[in-house]
Amino acid sequence: MLKSELIEAIAGDADISIATASKVIAALDKRVGIVLAAGGKVRLPFGQLIVKDRPAYRGRDPRAGKAITGAAKRLVRFKVSLPLAQRVNGER
Repeated sequence: MLKSELIEAIAGDADISIATASKVIAALDKRVGIVLAAGGKVRLPFGQLIVKDRPAYRGRDPRAGKAITGAAKRLVRFKVSLPLAQRVNGER
């Protein structure tokens, strides 16, 4: 589903204008980014978004064979809720 399709679906389901639904999606995107950048969690009805710290790692350049160091990163992970997982798997 594309962002535009999501906006249209939300507008239809909530009986609001497409412009209002678009503002809601934009506000959600902004707020989620702010919370995750601060290291927080975002819990939604269908799962949660969390930030995981990945430490620096040692690797090898396959072409030169030299050892390299990969940078530490903060990664966003999504953990699906049990009801959504069950719905996707046809258990509900």
